[in-house]
Amino acid sequence: MSKKRRGKRTKAPKTLLDIVIPVMGRFDLLTQCIESIPD
Repeated sequence: MSKKRRGKRTKAPKTLLDIVIPVMGRFDLLTQCIESIPD
């Protein structure tokens, strides 16, 4: 017989999207990109 798992299982939050923004040290572009991402 297999053992039953007792207790609650918690799921790790899933990432909907990874965003890669190549700004090459231009923090003005980085700020604009971050501000344009909806919450």
